Amino acid sequence: MADRPDPDPPDEDAEDAVEPTAYPTRPDSLADEDEVAEYVEAYERAYRRNALVEEWGDDLTRQTTSVRDVRTDDAPEGAAVVRVRYTYSETVEQPEGTEMHGDSPTVFASYYVDESVVVRAEDTGPRDDEDALDPDPWETGEPVECFA
Repeated sequence: MADRPDPDPPDEDAEDAVEPTAYPTRPDSLADEDEVAEYVEAYERAYRRNALVEEWGDDLTRQTTSVRDVRTDDAPEGAAVVRVRYTYSETVEQPEGTEMHGDSPTVFASYYVDESVVVRAEDTGPRDDEDALDPDPWETGEPVECFA
């Protein structure tokens, strides 16, 4: 079963709250590496933003994602494997009216995409081998979307 953050929009009176982002539509063909890389980058941006909206709700007032690298990896025919490396920041309004700012460590999110499923794996921190597929979506990934 697929599972991904899918938060409700903020309350109408929460003027500064960050809105959730719609997940992108999977490309019709996974043969174009650039198109698939754009799809996975947009998917990860939506995933991160929606995870933070789900966590903080109406108190999340700002969120940014800075993508450092998107690269494709070897995949079976009719499928794609893509890794996104990025950092993000968040601003959360505190009960006393102050704001808490947070910056993430480097996040590595790897995706496997085919005609029936999107699988995502995530890990943080430095890598000994920046070229290795780490994390591997088949070893540690979870389905985030299934297609009929």
